[in-house]
Amino acid sequence: MSFGLKNAPSTFQRFITEVLSGLDFVFRYLDDVLIDSSSEEEHEKHVKLVFDRFQQYGLRINFSKSLMGANQVEYLGYLITSEGSRPLPEKVEVTTNYKLPDTIHELRTFLGIVNFYRRYLKDAASTFT
Repeated sequence: MSFGLKNAPSTFQRFITEVLSGLDFVFRYLDDVLIDSSSEEEHEKHVKLVFDRFQQYGLRINFSKSLMGANQVEYLGYLITSEGSRPLPEKVEVTTNYKLPDTIHELRTFLGIVNFYRRYLKDAASTFT
């Protein structure tokens, strides 16, 4: 699917949601698919189910871009581990070192960055209102 078309991402997101429906251990965002498993054996079963589903819908997997059986993974700007998630260290550094905004546009940009990670900031809602 050509993602140059205006509605292509949302169309593909709906499609991949349909493809992986009923697989509660899968998190998907466009062509990024994360499989959450409690054990190696469970992970093997989950991966097989996802592969079968992809095959059923005629989808191919680029194995050179795939990471299998990892204990932690970078996903959509977060580091996901068995303990939970946290912002990527380099993103924290960028936010921490962000220069004081001089313009409304720069302030909005900074607030957008902070908003992305607000769940990790104590009292973020009251601090930035």
